Amino acid sequence: MLNQTRLLIDAGNSRIKWAFADDQSEPYIVNSHTDLASAVKGWKAQSKPVQVWLASVRNKQFNDELSSAIQSLWTLPTNKITSTRQALGVTNAYAEPEQLGCDRWAAMLAAFHQSKTSLVVVNLGTALTIDAIDADGQHLGGLICPGIHLQQAILNKGTNINVTPDGPTHGELKLFAASTAEGISSGSIYALSALIDKAYQNRLSKDPGTVCYLAGGDAENIADTLQCPCIIEPSLVLKGIALLAAAR
Repeated sequence: MLNQTRLLIDAGNSRIKWAFADDQSEPYIVNSHTDLASAVKGWKAQSKPVQVWLASVRNKQFNDELSSAIQSLWTLPTNKITSTRQALGVTNAYAEPEQLGCDRWAAMLAAFHQSKTSLVVVNLGTALTIDAIDADGQHLGGLICPGIHLQQAILNKGTNINVTPDGPTHGELKLFAASTAEGISSGSIYALSALIDKAYQNRLSKDPGTVCYLAGGDAENIADTLQCPCIIEPSLVLKGIALLAAAR
């Protein structure tokens, strides 16, 4: 059994992911919930950790509620991850480092720690984010746009289509679809895969050693549409949180 010393929490826009890990282990068992009450129920079944670490892109009310729940369960403070100017060999490109999403920061740190090379780090959740890092650990900036499901929701809201997209299973997605529902699925996924490929090719032209990491809940749904090779790491944010926690 793992020595479960820290509770690591990745509170994204749609899901709350968490795992226990220590200095010697990566998060092995990742749990995922859509609401805080379900996450708290899962935590109640666990032994008390030594520390709690949180990377959250949600609002202050949610973060306060989560911290209160942790305090009630174990009388522990919640250590909140924030983006900084520099950490673990990576330098933030933002003029105001704290404005960079902490989930993006954690994912970049984990990817660079793992590969130590030029990187394109993609996180496919509610939003799609793409960040570039050179081989020296300098963050070069990034891209943000709606993710797969948010693109589909925006299309339905902004038009009279009002069709529920078909969710194609592995290997079934077609570029040119024969129905509106399939067309929405194909359009949203291939639009994002083209953006990822463009970002990767841009970095590859400058550094042939560039590696692409693909993280987030929709990583598996888009991987087969990409022309660029990629390393799929769905829990890259949690791994970054673990590294930051171990370094402090």
